[in-house]
Amino acid sequence: MLRKSIGANLAEGVGQWIPGNKLRYYRYAQGSASECSSHMDMIRVMGFADESLEGWVEAAERIDRIGAWVKGLIDQTEARAAGRTLR
Repeated sequence: MLRKSIGANLAEGVGQWIPGNKLRYYRYAQGSASECSSHMDMIRVMGFADESLEGWVEAAERIDRIGAWVKGLIDQTEARAAGRTLR
């Protein structure tokens, strides 16, 4: 469900023209990625799954990469709104 929330919020942000509105949805997506990562950590800490579970490490790394990518999108949108460009 949370992965769908990430994608849905990104799609909603892309459809917005006002930078502040875009940023709101991008931040929601970033929050959902953080929440998903937190849930995975709790599942591991509580002993319901561990790194030996097939695909677990890859899934955790993918969620972290998504969060970092969304952060970059936020930074880029903020820079554009302020008239700056990022490289």
